[in-house]
Amino acid sequence: MALNECMCWKTYTCLYCEDIAEGRRKPTGERVRAINNLTNRPIAECGTRSGYKRHRANGEEACALCKQAQSDYVNDYLKRKRKAS
Repeated sequence: MALNECMCWKTYTCLYCEDIAEGRRKPTGERVRAINNLTNRPIAECGTRSGYKRHRANGEEACALCKQAQSDYVNDYLKRKRKAS
């Protein structure tokens, strides 16, 4: 991968490209991904608002428990908002 083929932001050079430019690494044509620290998190359980958001993010229809949790949250939020005004 040549430096001009990098997908870095234009304002800086990524560490991968710096390593290539300084000779610490040879271009492989394959980008190195950062380790995602979120992979060790537990999966959101059904019956919670997080579970509802997980269903939606996966493009699924939310289960009844998750829909109820989301509905309870929205109703509570609206009650608090009305009291504040």
